[in-house]
Amino acid sequence: MKRRDIRAAAFTLIELLVVIAIIAILIGLLLPAVQKIRQTIVRLQCENNMHQIAVGINSYHDGNGYFPYGQFAGYANNSSMPVPPAPSAKGCFTWPVLIMPYIEQGNQYDNVMTWCAANPGTPTYQAGAAVNGVKIPTYMCPGDPSAGKVLGEGFHTNYLACNGDTLYWGPTGLAQSGGLANRGVILAGAVIRLSDVSDGVSTTLLVSETILWTPGDDRRGRVYNSYQGETFFSTLRQPNSGAADAQFSCGTTLPTYLPCTAISGGANSVNSARSLHNSMGGVNAAMCDGSVRFVTNTVDPLLWAGAGTRAGNEAGQLP
Repeated sequence: MKRRDIRAAAFTLIELLVVIAIIAILIGLLLPAVQKIRQTIVRLQCENNMHQIAVGINSYHDGNGYFPYGQFAGYANNSSMPVPPAPSAKGCFTWPVLIMPYIEQGNQYDNVMTWCAANPGTPTYQAGAAVNGVKIPTYMCPGDPSAGKVLGEGFHTNYLACNGDTLYWGPTGLAQSGGLANRGVILAGAVIRLSDVSDGVSTTLLVSETILWTPGDDRRGRVYNSYQGETFFSTLRQPNSGAADAQFSCGTTLPTYLPCTAISGGANSVNSARSLHNSMGGVNAAMCDGSVRFVTNTVDPLLWAGAGTRAGNEAGQLP
């Protein structure tokens, strides 16, 4: 009987290398697309947070007749706030606390207010983590590795409110205590009503973003113990500006995309809108009507500056 020569089919080394090369090429082609999809999803999640915040601010306005007070802090003299009165002489917190009941965080709002009432002589940044360290998911951008940052003085937010198109305070007639000289919609020293936004609610900025940084005492986004506009941004400079922000203190080993100058208690504090969506070339921004749009870093600086004022009567609007 004749034996049949049966040989098992198998890849040669060359064939195997070709297959591996093809797979590597396909992965190389797919990875950028997957990364882009992931960045888009993160940006949309961040956009959704911002929309909830904008709706919360408008709901606060519906319930109180004005936008929330920007910050209760030392320079603004908590014990004699003009409108509205501070919950305690040393409340030392900012607008994100005031809108908590309107973004389904009423328990944390009650937690803070109860503590303030029981401890009128102690600032909230000394209240401890059970009060000032509670993380609010709506205030955390999922694209920021430092989102949910909590230091000794409490929680930080990724979202800042528009205080205008200037420095927060400085030698140009802008008082440490804030007030109407700041031309945005969320202020210290005064409150703004929708009727004051004569430039139009669909064209006036309400909220944008910042990037948090963990190493060191970087104060940007600090919800408690804010007195130099740590939860405000300005349209003085374009989004993701290369010019440094200026705050009481900055982080250590800061990356080039997050420049900051430490000014201690000095004047000329300012924050620009910043985002880690910068690989997509811009920031999310919510308008006073609650709508959210993506604004590029190359936006016309005059349009961007004008969108930061409530009644500047500037021509044009953000694309």
